[in-house]
Amino acid sequence: MTGIRSLPSGKLQAFVKVQGKFYSETFDKGTNLKLLKNWREDKRVAVRTGAVIATVDPDVPTFPEDVATYLKLRTSMPTYGTRVQHLNEWSAYFGRRPRASITPQMIRARLESLIADGYSAGSVNRRRTALMSLWTVLDGKSARNPVRDAPKYREPKGEPRALSYLTIYRILVCMRPSKTRTRLRVLAWTGWPHKQIGQLKPEHLDLKRGRAYVTPRRKGGGTQGVWLPLVPGAIVALTAFHQEDCHGTFSASSMRHAFLLALAKLNTHREALKLRPITARPYDLRHSFGTWLAMQTHDERVVQTLMLHGTAEQSRRYTEAATTPRVDAAISGLRTQPSKGFQGNSKALAVKRKARKRR
Repeated sequence: MTGIRSLPSGKLQAFVKVQGKFYSETFDKGTNLKLLKNWREDKRVAVRTGAVIATVDPDVPTFPEDVATYLKLRTSMPTYGTRVQHLNEWSAYFGRRPRASITPQMIRARLESLIADGYSAGSVNRRRTALMSLWTVLDGKSARNPVRDAPKYREPKGEPRALSYLTIYRILVCMRPSKTRTRLRVLAWTGWPHKQIGQLKPEHLDLKRGRAYVTPRRKGGGTQGVWLPLVPGAIVALTAFHQEDCHGTFSASSMRHAFLLALAKLNTHREALKLRPITARPYDLRHSFGTWLAMQTHDERVVQTLMLHGTAEQSRRYTEAATTPRVDAAISGLRTQPSKGFQGNSKALAVKRKARKRR
């Protein structure tokens, strides 16, 4: 078998080539073949990540096996795809070691390396949450959980990453006509995430009355959808959505890919004009709608309802972001337009001065 051979002494040797170098280890005669294979896999991971290899007992489940067991129990969770991604990253880092050999120091080292690589505190905390859930589901809430000793990173208060609708228009113009572009228009004028857009059916649209039936973002027993009023731009976008038969689920990653290609094309034109490139993502269209809605209505409750927010705190980000330009505009108006009372007082003073000069 490749990577494993028998020595003249009767012992077994496992070897592997990683990053141009050979590594080997000698095992006693009769050693379980699975243990030798696990050593090779762990050595690859150890060399690439700097982790320490743990001796694997073939009768004890490895970390990837525990991950597979956990994922079978969590297939119904809304963020299943993201959870799979995060746990696969942990599997690549820990290798085929048993979970019992994982220490809080190893977890903290991994989280700190992600921060050093430029990951945001929120992104790192979500990976920590995935690992925490693995231990909790498989062992119970009161069992030993080394993730508890790896503290969360403090997340800064997020601000909406809003784009102007002129910028959104220019990005969409750089895309060829497609269902993806139509769905992005719906996202820009409704603020609904891709999952809500993918759940839309023809009977969910009542464009004559200017409303649509949408399922709330938070799932739960007995949760019902709601009929939401639509802004004029949303009615136009959803009309095209219905005419082009864009109903049904779609891939968020393919939408992101098409959006970034169009953005790169726009930035090429901006660089030719010596303008600063734009950094954006499809989800920023939701932030753009929320900020625009807050500036137009000045009503936090309206923002909360149309954005499908579970709490007022989520909506407050948009109303706070919309406050700054309104304050700036108000101050600018005060500077350029003095009050009538002030103008009247100035005229009265001028008349008195002229009367004194005549005397």
